[in-house]
Amino acid sequence: MSSTSQLYAMPRNLVLAASAGTGKTHALVGVVVHLLVGGRVGGAVDPSRIVATTFSRKAASEIRARVTTEVERLTVDPSASVYAAGLREAISGRSSDAELAKRAKKALARLPHARFGTLHSFATGIVQRYAVELGLGPGFELATEADARARADDAIARALERRLEDSPDALRALAEAAGGIDRLVFSLRRVLGTLEEDGRSARDLGLDANDSAVVEGHMRELLIHARAISNHPAAEPLARELASAWDAGDEERIEAAAAALTALPARGKKTPELEAFFIFRNDLAGAKNEEKGRRLARAWRARHAFTRYATLVREVVAEAESEIEQSGRARATLGFGEVLRAARELLRDRPDVADEVASGIDALLVDEFQDTSRVQRDLLQLLWARPDARPKAGEIPPLSAMRPAGLLVVGDRKQSIYGFRGADVGVFAELAVGLAGAPAREALGIPAGVTWEPKEPLADFHALRHNRRSVSSILAFANAFSARRFLPGDPPPELFEIEYVAATEDLLVPPERATLEPTAPATTWLRVTPKGTSSTRLEEALVIAAKIDALVSGGAAKHRDIAVLATTNGMLDAVAFALAQADIPYVVAGKSFFRAREISDLAAMLALVLEPNDRLAALEVLRGPWASVHDETLLGLVEPGKGLVPPSSWGEPPKPELVHHEDRPALDAIASLVSSIGRCAGRLGAGTILREAARTCGLEAVLGAMPRGQQRVANVQKLLSMADRHPDARAFRMWLDDAKEQEVAESEAATFSDDDDAVRLLTIHASKGLDFPIVFVPEIGAALPRTERGVARVALGAGDAPNILSVRIADDTGFVLDPPSYTRAHATARRRERAERQRLAYVAMTRAAKSMFLVGGRTSDKALDPGASTLAVVEQLAADHPELLAVEDVDVPAPAKRAAEASLVESIPAVEPRAQCLPEWRVLPIAPTALADFDHCARRFELVHLLGLPEHVSRRRAPDGDASGEAAPPATDIEGAARAHVVIGTQKAGTIAHAVLERLPVEAFLAADRAAAAVTRSLESAGVPEDHPQHAAIAGRAMRFLETAYARGIAERGAMITREVAFVLPIEDEAGRAVSLRGSMDLVVVWPDGAVDVVDYKSARSGDTDSYAFQLDVYALAARARFPEATRLRAGLAFLGAGTGEPVWRDLPSEHDVRARITRLGAELIRARWTEAFPRVEIERCESIHCGFIGRCHPRRDA
Repeated sequence: MSSTSQLYAMPRNLVLAASAGTGKTHALVGVVVHLLVGGRVGGAVDPSRIVATTFSRKAASEIRARVTTEVERLTVDPSASVYAAGLREAISGRSSDAELAKRAKKALARLPHARFGTLHSFATGIVQRYAVELGLGPGFELATEADARARADDAIARALERRLEDSPDALRALAEAAGGIDRLVFSLRRVLGTLEEDGRSARDLGLDANDSAVVEGHMRELLIHARAISNHPAAEPLARELASAWDAGDEERIEAAAAALTALPARGKKTPELEAFFIFRNDLAGAKNEEKGRRLARAWRARHAFTRYATLVREVVAEAESEIEQSGRARATLGFGEVLRAARELLRDRPDVADEVASGIDALLVDEFQDTSRVQRDLLQLLWARPDARPKAGEIPPLSAMRPAGLLVVGDRKQSIYGFRGADVGVFAELAVGLAGAPAREALGIPAGVTWEPKEPLADFHALRHNRRSVSSILAFANAFSARRFLPGDPPPELFEIEYVAATEDLLVPPERATLEPTAPATTWLRVTPKGTSSTRLEEALVIAAKIDALVSGGAAKHRDIAVLATTNGMLDAVAFALAQADIPYVVAGKSFFRAREISDLAAMLALVLEPNDRLAALEVLRGPWASVHDETLLGLVEPGKGLVPPSSWGEPPKPELVHHEDRPALDAIASLVSSIGRCAGRLGAGTILREAARTCGLEAVLGAMPRGQQRVANVQKLLSMADRHPDARAFRMWLDDAKEQEVAESEAATFSDDDDAVRLLTIHASKGLDFPIVFVPEIGAALPRTERGVARVALGAGDAPNILSVRIADDTGFVLDPPSYTRAHATARRRERAERQRLAYVAMTRAAKSMFLVGGRTSDKALDPGASTLAVVEQLAADHPELLAVEDVDVPAPAKRAAEASLVESIPAVEPRAQCLPEWRVLPIAPTALADFDHCARRFELVHLLGLPEHVSRRRAPDGDASGEAAPPATDIEGAARAHVVIGTQKAGTIAHAVLERLPVEAFLAADRAAAAVTRSLESAGVPEDHPQHAAIAGRAMRFLETAYARGIAERGAMITREVAFVLPIEDEAGRAVSLRGSMDLVVVWPDGAVDVVDYKSARSGDTDSYAFQLDVYALAARARFPEATRLRAGLAFLGAGTGEPVWRDLPSEHDVRARITRLGAELIRARWTEAFPRVEIERCESIHCGFIGRCHPRRDA
């Protein structure tokens, strides 16, 4: 019997590894036809006893239709069926056409009874049939995703409330670590979602009891290193201080000493002990060296809280899970995942029901198994267990208990790209090896011992490799690409990673085409020459549009032949823009509905109506299609020092002369709308509000005139229909924000036909299972996306290993700490993302039939990781295999002018174009703190200093570095706030203490014994009398510095002090342009020997100089300008919130470097203001400075 016939006959269970384009559906249909007609061992199977499942209803319908077509063909003309030869071989002695037709007719009559569908639909049928056994009504309903999320949120909130009385501090710490109570609920709902997809209960979550011991071990290891390097001159005082603090058991000293030691510069000659210390330091958590020591010390202080908080979270999640399950069954409403779990639990806990269901199945075919979850795998094992090997109630049958024949599992690990939906590619690897044993393990490149395998295989393993989709040169490129792109992480191996095995995975040219294939490369790298370090989305989109225009105009292709496959929705938008500008027709599919631009516009309008003071929402409304105002108008609506004014002030804006006359009607309409609807928004539904807004502003007409106008209007109408179902507008706004964050599986409203002669734009996810003659793949240089750090994370256990819950906590200052188990779980999540991006790249590289274009480029020569970057592999193949990959260097073209725009322009008299160049500038006056913000992050500078948006500040950082979460009051409000005899916030208290140090008489400042009385008098004059409950605490802040050894030294050595020293410091560049820095220094100390110190007070409990490095460098320059003869110059910080209060000094760089940095930043700021380009920085940088705009600039995503 041939190998194909052997496959179709299925003498025993079969695991089929089907690579891209290798005829998986053809093979699956062939197996079903052989089952129906009798071309298998054991004879024909009645259609009602066949269950065939796949990933989607559409795919299931296609399989049913193709099976029906083939069986009908066999009844009429068996010789016309591609499966006839195999059937004749299998039915030896009775293989005449008449016999085949007879069998086919019998099968066709009962074919409607065959069960084709998804695993979920099959599970739904089980739950409906046994609803009484599950405690459900027979007419139960499937809950919508929105209802399921709302139920989960309510259950979690109630579970948290029940613990508020007993564990208020723990809940506050968890909420702080999460970024607020709403984010805490969101994070715990994600944990529930992960468990629902995995199939294991929250009650079974494990905790890592070793977190405390690991942290303690790291702390002791730091101490060992400290003692080992204590003889090194640079390290000696720091190391000895840590050892002394440790011996004294002073936790605050330990923290300060650990931070100082890990901040030790790695300069000069290094001893082996120093080398070992620096290696140890590199492995510690933290963005900066100083932060690493501080983070370790704080984790050590909080080490016993890790398990306690994780236990609390487990209890909350378990209670919520139980409540959701009970309420769902009481209401006869189950969510998507609940149905699968209900079916699994029924079959697991009722062996009699499992036997009854399984006895009705003789053939079970599961397609796309690489995209299934653990609960779906459990269902398979429960259905296919031998009756005599079924375990006791409550247990899942092991793979060794499976029936020997009738099971077909089809999948391809390389195409598992739905991890964000709960799919676990490791499940396919476990099942393949667990059934087919060593042959499957070796074929898949899985090392022995990673997962269980039988001594004697329970299934055959077969790999489909002949690709009938693509020409041979594309197949050769895809093979070479895959061999380099699939790169596992560091040992030990993980089942979700792929070790590429060419003998199993390489795609082969079908024998019938082997001599007819072209040999020239069919894959071209359009190597973009970017303006920056790497090509942007718009640059790549413009290159794609130009190439498509050349292909079509040259007759090489039609628009419908071409597809652009994007990794992100942002790339789809960029390509859509470029194609629209070039008048190239296109259609879009697979784009996230909730991330569409027009949906964001509707959300912004709803937010503005509900919260008229929401400046970010107002900005989006003004810049979007609701108003589309000019830049000058936007500036006219900004009040200096306060930012964008609310709609109620748009009629009389701060700078009316800047407001364009043609913008006035839109501003008036929106202001009137917000005013009239806002008063009764609480009684109106979301649909009513948005429909009135759309009508008032003519939104649909505006969108209809834009590129993709028809699609945009359809999306608006779809969202309005959704909004109509939500009577509470505020709840709908929250639901909409949540849906966007969760990437809810909601496709765009379809408005195009597959017959359109237009370029296809779609995501790689949406392209799975499809192919196109010509494919463009942009974003080949994109980095891995950021993995969200929620407050809780679940590390999924492989095989029988338990899932492990780990929880971040915030200490009493709001500093967020990650236990070692959380750090490992986050690293594993990043590793999973890396592996999934490899699989996503494989899918993209296997969609083209005739030719493929890879788009992207960079100017940097930094080494890239082939396992994380497609561009890295493309660069290697371009150098090593020019016979596989052609390279075409391309410059970025200017955006094409649309025909409609061109005709409009022709009717306008020509004017002299204005040169696009930077303005000439001579002086840039700016405060050091503002320029420091720009240095930290250009986006932060724009939000704070240009738009005046409020910053969300956690307890970790207030605007001046305080540990409070309150905003600093204006200086003029300090006395008033104090005199009111109300509770003074931590931030205000620090500011008052700062003011006291400024106003304290010099003689008191220099005499510590009189300082306390002077501080009390100063506070009383500021309105904080001695009987005020916070008088002592505020006085303690000022005294913390006045009682330091440093302050005593000032008095003892007769140093001269000056406070609030104002300065204007012009720094010129080579072109004579000056950055004029204006500020003041809190305290300047001139010592008798001519040395000068600059001390800046900070209200925080502790910190490091790196966060304030720029300010201190500027202060040092200002002090040098004022005291040019200073024998020594220092600049440092005095933290008043806690600790010793002793100044922490910065290691100052050279003045030449500081001046160069200032002039460079000034030029960059001018350019940013002119071009309106204020890019954000990486989130790690944001977190290191505790920026309050992280939620705006780095929105959450699924991990």
